[in-house]
This record gives sequence, structure tokens and C-alpha cells, in this order.
Amino acid sequence: MRRRLVGGAFAALVVTAMVVAMQMTGTAGENTGGFDAALWQAQRGSAERDNPRLSMVGDLEAQHLEAGMTRQEVEALLGPADRVRADGAAVYNLGVSAFGVDWEAYVVEYGDDGRLTRFYQMRY
Repeated sequence: MRRRLVGGAFAALVVTAMVVAMQMTGTAGENTGGFDAALWQAQRGSAERDNPRLSMVGDLEAQHLEAGMTRQEVEALLGPADRVRADGAAVYNLGVSAFGVDWEAYVVEYGDDGRLTRFYQMRY
């Protein structure tokens, strides 16, 4: 009988840990990591801490953005930036990481010819 109780408690603990991990990584939210242009663009100007853009970054970089794209091509995909730095880089708000307290942003930099040269995630 005691073994069954210990086994049941352990199973409950494992399930609880999995649910917490899913919530912290965003897999229990609206977006499971695939890039969704409409959802990304709908977050423009959002100050939400749990912005769904954050979970899209991996797929965005792997499948959609590439050096040499024009600013127009990038903006057709991502929409207008939340802000533009003095050097012309586009900055998109990502919210706060599940494991952090700092705000995150996605930066898209362009060369003098208006083509994408670099893109990366940063904390501020």
C-alpha cells in the first residue's frame, strides 16, 4: 500500500513539473513556437510581459529571415517596428522571458543599401 502511495505521489509530482515547464516555456500558450506573421504583427506596440512573439523567434530565424532581404520584404513579414533606433535598426518588443525579469527585444539591422545584414534577440 505504501509503495502505491509513493508511486502515485511521484507521478503527480512529475505531471505537475511538466505542466509548469510547459507554461514557463510558452508551449501551453497561444503559440507553440511556429512563426505566425498575423499574430506577430498584431502585437505591435504591446507592452504585455508574455508577448507571443518571444516563442516565434526560433522559427522566424530558421525559416523566414535571411541576410540580403530588403527592408520592404522584412516589413511585409514582421510589420512596422515598435521603434527604430538612430542607426535605422528596427526593434520589435518581445516581452519578458519566462525565466527572467528583463524585457527582450528583437533587433533587425540593415546596411546602407537597405538590405538585412543582421538580426538578433537582446535584453534591456
